Amino acid sequence: MPQLSLFPKFCASLSLDELPGRVAETGLDAVNLLIRPGYWVSTENALETAPRFVQTMRRAGLAVDFCTWCALPAQILAGEDTLRLFADLGIKGFRLGYYTLRDGVPLSVQLREANEDLQRIVPMLERYGLRAVFQIHHENLVNSTSLAALLMEGLPDQVFGVMLDVGNQGFEGMEYWSRAVKVLGPYWSALGVKDTTVRRIDGVPEREWSPCQEGDSNWADICAAYAESPGRDRDPWVLMPFYHEDDVDRHLAVLHEEVAFIRRHLDAAQLQ
Repeated sequence: MPQLSLFPKFCASLSLDELPGRVAETGLDAVNLLIRPGYWVSTENALETAPRFVQTMRRAGLAVDFCTWCALPAQILAGEDTLRLFADLGIKGFRLGYYTLRDGVPLSVQLREANEDLQRIVPMLERYGLRAVFQIHHENLVNSTSLAALLMEGLPDQVFGVMLDVGNQGFEGMEYWSRAVKVLGPYWSALGVKDTTVRRIDGVPEREWSPCQEGDSNWADICAAYAESPGRDRDPWVLMPFYHEDDVDRHLAVLHEEVAFIRRHLDAAQLQ
């Protein structure tokens, strides 16, 4: 069954001691270790602050198995301290950074260079028993399932995975979910859980973020496709609630509804 973990971007107003209790109330299984300036753990102090974050969440019954860390191979290779920290803390995987889309450079060349870049960290990932997960994101080099499949070509799926992202692909790069199983095979290991919807503003259709229960995506199709993925359950489903960012109480109340909505679809797809 996929673990449901929170990307706690919009919970920054909560103290470290407040965070686990409020997250547990939503019905989630886990919290991502978020390494980012201005949050509980930042790049500059991760070695000192990450252990306390992980211990605080686990004491409250929340798993911390995955890290949101926007790093690419150059940063990862610059020092092994962070990967060693992950291994010591029982973190199983982390989200990679994004490759930007460069004007004037053939797409095939950019994908090949990115693939070669990722190959450089294979020995380190194997050494520490970690998985590096690439998340699809609009407005970047890899914005669709098919491009992610090309990026992964020849990389060992034991240490690399792909996080498809329902919301990001709603903005750009949407393909049939059944296609993901065919082209990604065991690389499809995770899912970014957020959604979008089209609303008309002064008669003009515009796509906006929305809770999954109000979005345009067919979650029955998504769950059914994921159930067929050879890589399923290797990495978490990460809930990314991009709504009510200035009201943490409302934010978490809607997230509670969203978690229940996702669990109903997981039950229907026999993914629980």
